[in-house]
Amino acid sequence: MALGKGRKTKLVHPYVSGQPGSKTNIIKFFGRSLGDPDYSYFQAIFDEVNLYGSDTRLVFYYNQNRLNENKDDEKGKNTTSESAQEEMFEKVNRLITTYGQTLDNKDHGRNLMHKLLLENRLQVVQVPV
Repeated sequence: MALGKGRKTKLVHPYVSGQPGSKTNIIKFFGRSLGDPDYSYFQAIFDEVNLYGSDTRLVFYYNQNRLNENKDDEKGKNTTSESAQEEMFEKVNRLITTYGQTLDNKDHGRNLMHKLLLENRLQVVQVPV
């Protein structure tokens, strides 16, 4: 909401076929929450960049040194690198799968994750420390 004050340049540039420089090349995400409450703005961003048809890359960062906040685990205990990475894989998979279900072409929706991976447009990486 703070960005809405005054005139700002666009944060996300729409994909326009045949117009070089009119697109967002890469979107980087950092943070734990990729849940349902956050979904509406992810959908708006992915729609704006035409995620299926463009070559926009997505990079999701996770922090292996964060404190665990899961109720099933000990509070305050550091997560392992593998568990933090696996948790982010699951969240990204759920996000991309849910978004894919909104595409008009249901075949595109079902193969969106594979398309992004095959085109090297989806990464889940440890945040540089």
